[in-house]
Amino acid sequence: MAEEIKRLAPEAVWGYFYDLTQIPRPTGRTKHATDHPKTFSLCTVMTRCLLLALLILGVTVEGHAQSLYVKTFGKADGVPLIFLHGGPGYNAAAFESVAAQALADNGFRVLVYDRRGEGRSLHTAARYTFDEALHDIDSLCRTYDLHRPVLLGHSFGGILALLYADKHPEQVRSVVLMSAPLALQASFDHIRNRCRAIYASRADSVNLRYMNMLDAMDKGSMEYASYCFMHAAGNGFYVPKARTKEGQSVYAAFETDSALFPLSKLSEWQAPRGFHRNEHYTTLDLTDTLRHILHRGTPVYGLYGADDGLYSAAQLDALRNLLGPDHMITLDSCSHNVFIDRRHAFIEALTRHCKTK
Repeated sequence: MAEEIKRLAPEAVWGYFYDLTQIPRPTGRTKHATDHPKTFSLCTVMTRCLLLALLILGVTVEGHAQSLYVKTFGKADGVPLIFLHGGPGYNAAAFESVAAQALADNGFRVLVYDRRGEGRSLHTAARYTFDEALHDIDSLCRTYDLHRPVLLGHSFGGILALLYADKHPEQVRSVVLMSAPLALQASFDHIRNRCRAIYASRADSVNLRYMNMLDAMDKGSMEYASYCFMHAAGNGFYVPKARTKEGQSVYAAFETDSALFPLSKLSEWQAPRGFHRNEHYTTLDLTDTLRHILHRGTPVYGLYGADDGLYSAAQLDALRNLLGPDHMITLDSCSHNVFIDRRHAFIEALTRHCKTK
């Protein structure tokens, strides 16, 4: 079975966190692993994998011959905000559809883009390195005259937001970590522990064997990360325990967006493989980086869902202790996709904390 894991993993969804699971369809009460007597099948998850092959032209970003997909919302004098999407291997389509204009209506000048070699910028040549990703943020700021923007980093995008703020503190107004990790290995441990408890409660011997195999795998490998996230997806870790009426309404409206909704269901494998090969991102612990950013005076805010199954209560408490209670918001009836599950509270939090000049 160990060889089976290593053989199948390259075909798994290599995206990060929620980007692995796509956006769950709300159907009233959220179903959880304990609702299903059948064994969770890894193959079921893997059959959902789709390679993104959309050659959509974007706008040219300064300093590169290739183009990135970029779109802006709001007035030129609004508070500049750059959305850094999750992944690697995903896109900004969901945020663009449900949140970008709403933030613009509340006084922000919002820029969304798909990273080089990902999403609607898949056709753009990419090395998949942090230096390249940070350079593109620099180029976007210059090209669109974004002076000291708010960096809103969702999931993997939060990693890039912290790295950029650490490298260019004078160029950042503030950082918002939305469902973003600090210590990836701590999340893997939490996922395995929760999944093991679920499988034990169901006497699911097959998936308990998978847990034993994961225990023995190289914790820094892409295979290990991929399978941890697939078990998280299969056990409902990415959806709220009970979706609010607002969340259901936002999702229903998004589902009618014929241009962007299909993109939210797509991911690809080149980016996660590339970032793992070049940056070993699944082994990162950015706790000290965050401390350094805070010590230099850059405001950092945390915005997380209380039902986000990727983080333990201890992880969220540790982040709250670092940021301070006034800079850490945990929303009920909310999981990994804060801007969908609790859009109004999400916009209110950004408006309150990030619009000071």
